[in-house]
Amino acid sequence: MADGQLIGNISSSTTTENLESLLYSAAFCIENSFRLEAEIEDLSAEIVNVYQELSLIYSLSNKLGGDLDISSICKQVVEEISSVLDVKTILLLLHDVNSGMLSVQACTGLEWEKVSSFAVNLATEPFAQLFSGMKASVITDQRITSSLPVSLQAALCVPLVTDSRTIGFLIARDKTSGEEFLSPEIKLLDALSGEIAGAIKKAQLYERINRLFISTVEALASAIDAKDPYTYGHSRRVAQITTTICKEIGMSSDETHMINLAALLHDIGKIGTPEYILRKPGRLNPAEAKKIQEHPVQGAQILLPFDELKDFVCWIKHHHERYDGEGYPDKIIAEDIPLPSRIIAIADSFDAMTSDRPYRKAMNPSLALDIMSDHAGTQYDPGIFEVFKSTFTQKNDLS
Repeated sequence: MADGQLIGNISSSTTTENLESLLYSAAFCIENSFRLEAEIEDLSAEIVNVYQELSLIYSLSNKLGGDLDISSICKQVVEEISSVLDVKTILLLLHDVNSGMLSVQACTGLEWEKVSSFAVNLATEPFAQLFSGMKASVITDQRITSSLPVSLQAALCVPLVTDSRTIGFLIARDKTSGEEFLSPEIKLLDALSGEIAGAIKKAQLYERINRLFISTVEALASAIDAKDPYTYGHSRRVAQITTTICKEIGMSSDETHMINLAALLHDIGKIGTPEYILRKPGRLNPAEAKKIQEHPVQGAQILLPFDELKDFVCWIKHHHERYDGEGYPDKIIAEDIPLPSRIIAIADSFDAMTSDRPYRKAMNPSLALDIMSDHAGTQYDPGIFEVFKSTFTQKNDLS
């Protein structure tokens, strides 16, 4: 017998002393052998499952560990879990601490347009009760399912908890097999939720620090521009033009972001320039011109002690170099000038020419573009200038 079922019998045509006990012993050994084989199979299956679960946790942890973009993290999570659990529909929702709203960040198996606008206040019931839970559970409350963007009756809801605080939910439904979620699957999602919540929290912290950093840079840029009422807003406009050029020439979002910040700070060296020179209504004398030409080097020196801004140093130092090597401070030429510096130089010149200055009125954008065209290849990188000219002409920004 094995598992209560007859698997065979043992018999002998001869009779000897103790034969019956020998046959019973043989049968017992065979039964044990079958039971042991079944247990080994079960244990092997368990080991395979545990290995797959650990592999998933390790894989997801590896993928999320170096990612600091919340949107990217959320998309990776729903895609990975959907494939492993063989689930048709997954929603990842996060809680915004400032607004108190819970909203969808990523999904699979649903049209994004139908769920992207969903938001619910977690201070209201029954969501407040759901949000207070720390363990995975199946949603049965009709008030919750009817308030969600799609029917999620009997869906598995896994809270994303970090530092004893729930920051969102992972909701899964529609197993392709049609079966209910099994205990091992629920335990697996519970185990994964900690990794997911930790990665999201790290990305949120990075985002807050980055916003603070950008706000500081913008405040610094405003302080620079405030020294001269004629150039107020100049740094922001240069940054906007720079960003447009970067996107048009195919730079990555990270590169564009960094160059945008450098553009905001390109004139930081003017903090050391006397205001009477910045506001002088007439032509500068040679000594004054030399003084104002010091601002790229001074800007680089101001930023040099900051490790976070180390890339900006040479970009800002060389934003007044010319493509023909006749610029300042180092008279470097063409491709030797850092690409961000060449981009900022074009944006800087265009905004300076089309803004009021103490010594002249703002120039018509079309005229400014014509004058700059004459200096493409001498003052400006001709390839980048063509991109700038084409882009702004198409967008009718030069009317």
